[in-house]
Amino acid sequence: MRKLTREMAQDITAVGMEDKQSVEVIGYLVWYSIGMKQIERKLLAEHVAASEVDKSLMPNEIRVIDAFRRSTKAIECKQPPIDGKGSERILVRETVTTAERVVRNIVREVIDPKEEEKLLYKTQEAIVTLEREDFYFLDTQIINPDVKPLVERIKELFVTFQTTHDDKAVRHMCIETIKRMSPVMVKTSGGVYFIPVKFEEQLRSFTTFVNLLELSSAYMIPLIKTGDTMDLVRKATVSQLNTAMENLKKAYDNRDNLTAADVTSVVNETQLSFGIIDDYQDLLNSDLKDITSSLRDMQRMLKAVAALKKDRRSKNENVRQLSLFD
Repeated sequence: MRKLTREMAQDITAVGMEDKQSVEVIGYLVWYSIGMKQIERKLLAEHVAASEVDKSLMPNEIRVIDAFRRSTKAIECKQPPIDGKGSERILVRETVTTAERVVRNIVREVIDPKEEEKLLYKTQEAIVTLEREDFYFLDTQIINPDVKPLVERIKELFVTFQTTHDDKAVRHMCIETIKRMSPVMVKTSGGVYFIPVKFEEQLRSFTTFVNLLELSSAYMIPLIKTGDTMDLVRKATVSQLNTAMENLKKAYDNRDNLTAADVTSVVNETQLSFGIIDDYQDLLNSDLKDITSSLRDMQRMLKAVAALKKDRRSKNENVRQLSLFD
């Protein structure tokens, strides 16, 4: 599948642009990419202020305990075995969590199909402790000298991660911003959205924000009202709303088995769909007739599913229902 480039998108919207007074912009195609890996929280806040995106989208303040867990998790890796046989992995496992300290062990997993003991765990290659009494500090105990470089790396990352956010946090900011603008996916593989023209100001702030980030870019291309562009938006919108309705019905029918994550996902997706129906009424009035006739049923099912959330606890499930924007 060919990647949509800025030039291709400009070709889509070129018809009529030579006479801007005679054309109607119905919205924008937008896509973006995030290439940065780490960013200082202070710099991120400066980008938010400069671009004028909603300050509430900033990630939560960085907790020391989160920096500790991120730094230890970051050293997990697969290593070549010393004798060239089988495979080895370095893992990190949390063994103690109290108000005074958090303890994590560096564990070596050894898999060798030719040995009698095919799976072996060396559970104390090193022990890393975050003491949290009057102040925070790291205590390390290295049992196997081979993992000393990994322990030193943890120390370095622990300092870095106390003041920086990773790309995952920034990507979350971006998708939450997009969700606030009644987005409709116009590319089946995802990544290219249609945003109604009423959100132009917010969208410009968003693209400015992304373009301020290192190794990142965002584009917004005007979509002119023509038969082809209306057909594009119509098909994408109806398809997305129908998918959301199907997900809600499945969740409602299976509500006794939903986890807290399932409930949150389907509630968020359905509420997003209600916003899209409101924002697209003038643009696609007749095309949404079948969907709007089902609104009462959707609201009834949503109310029943949402009521389950207070009775659910998050579970570690291998399979969960995915929303359109997960």
